[in-house]
Amino acid sequence: MEQEVIRVTDEIIAANRRIKEYLIEEYNYVKHDDVNIILNGFDEEDFRLAKTGVMPEKPKMRFTHAGSFFDLMTPEYFFEAITIAFKKKPSIRTNFEACFLGGLTREHLKMIKKYNISDVIFNPGYVDHISSIKYMLRSDVLWFMISKGVGEQVVSPVRLSHYIGARKPILACVPDGAAKQLLRGYDAVRISEPDEPEQIAALILEYYDLFEKRMIPSANEEVVQKFNVEKLSAQLVRYFEFLRHIPQEFEVKSEL
Repeated sequence: MEQEVIRVTDEIIAANRRIKEYLIEEYNYVKHDDVNIILNGFDEEDFRLAKTGVMPEKPKMRFTHAGSFFDLMTPEYFFEAITIAFKKKPSIRTNFEACFLGGLTREHLKMIKKYNISDVIFNPGYVDHISSIKYMLRSDVLWFMISKGVGEQVVSPVRLSHYIGARKPILACVPDGAAKQLLRGYDAVRISEPDEPEQIAALILEYYDLFEKRMIPSANEEVVQKFNVEKLSAQLVRYFEFLRHIPQEFEVKSEL
């Protein structure tokens, strides 16, 4: 189906550069100029709405993950990393919180018990989009992950754009691929392999140290604006305009 659609289409739009590269490699009749890129974006209006009204309480330093875990995605390496961080610096336990927006399964709860970290896990459950943004804005670090496996190179979930729109520091546990590429230049980001608890623990401790010193890094606004949905919509309009430009000899002739 993909092959048939691409063969007859007038315009191909990919969500990231890795998908574009894949299409060019996969289909020898697709050229570089045939594929344009429009990133997943965030709506600034959502963040304006989220800043109004009551905000969630935040009694401790908060790491937040938004979204559910599925397929090969697992929070286990992060749970293990928390345990390692506590062993290396026990004093942080009383001022540390890991917040999970979305459902945690029974298997996840077993992992939390296994690593003895139930006292630092906060799970509000499923919340609406604006409430999710409120929690992100009331967090100190946003945790993002992509597991190693089939398709890892081209995955760049929509929620990553929301993380960037929140302009919060990000702890990204990702393999080489589109997501890592998109985070380049964001500045307020630390990256590790998704399945290396020691690496993740080191970055948790690094962020905690920055939090204590009030030196949490700021996001690069120029990079943030690349994900602004208004700018991305304007880009889409331009592509529509190019498609409407039909050479005169192919225009429908009026009978009048």
